[in-house]
Amino acid sequence: MKDYHKILEVSQNADEQEIKKSYRRLAMKYHPDKNPGDKTAEEKFKEIAEAYEYLSNPAKRNQKGNYSNNQYGNPQNQKKGSPFEDFFNMDDFYNFGKKQGHWSTFYDDLYTKSYGGKGKDVEINVPITLEEAYHGVKRTINLNNETFTFDVKPGVKDGQVLKFKDKGEKGSIANGDALLKILIQEDIEYVRRENDLYKTIAIDMYTAILGGEFNVSTFEGLIKIKIPEGIQSGKNFRVAGKGMPVYGNSEFKGSLFLTINVQTPTNISQEEKELIIILKELSLNRK
Repeated sequence: MKDYHKILEVSQNADEQEIKKSYRRLAMKYHPDKNPGDKTAEEKFKEIAEAYEYLSNPAKRNQKGNYSNNQYGNPQNQKKGSPFEDFFNMDDFYNFGKKQGHWSTFYDDLYTKSYGGKGKDVEINVPITLEEAYHGVKRTINLNNETFTFDVKPGVKDGQVLKFKDKGEKGSIANGDALLKILIQEDIEYVRRENDLYKTIAIDMYTAILGGEFNVSTFEGLIKIKIPEGIQSGKNFRVAGKGMPVYGNSEFKGSLFLTINVQTPTNISQEEKELIIILKELSLNRK
């Protein structure tokens, strides 16, 4: 525990006016607006506010000073009328501190963890497809025998945990949180790397030789790409803005990378074979 008189730089016998005056002086000195980015000053400000909350209560202020080493520091050693009787046994003190806006996480953890005030967090795996991760999707699950529907935003990553406050197990003071882990199933067409998508497209030999436009399916529908004459298998294309949306800012997207795979025709007719032979001879003679 803490010696609040020492924190506010006042004596154990300080009256209400002295406490208020010292609090205002110290609060002004360590206020975050006067110390931007200074984490030490921010913590000091919270500690000062916490001390003032305690000492501004006449009943608490009249208790004797430094509680860091006395028998009341342990809730198991409480006695009737001890300085911490209300602290450890009354929800009112907890709720009062919460409303003031300067509640220390120390008290929050001590109260909820030591006395079971907060329910347990619930962890649930949520499987979705890559296409659902691309467009975003709604999911409905059951939590505490209640139906809960939530949004998965476009661009969510595999393994990303979505936290929903107070949706976990019920507690006497506060519910736990729901921690929903997104698991993206493997896709048969695409490989995802960060916000980029990779896909192999098969084109026929004739298009590879002659070139031309080729339709490619994407999560947004068909797009046309231009195939140059004489393209080889393994050639890569980058299509900007056709990858995964950026999580939280879906206006921006990664790129779609396409790898060409030239397919050799099978079950060709005799006439086709003869034409291919002629083409082969012409090609060799040209060399």
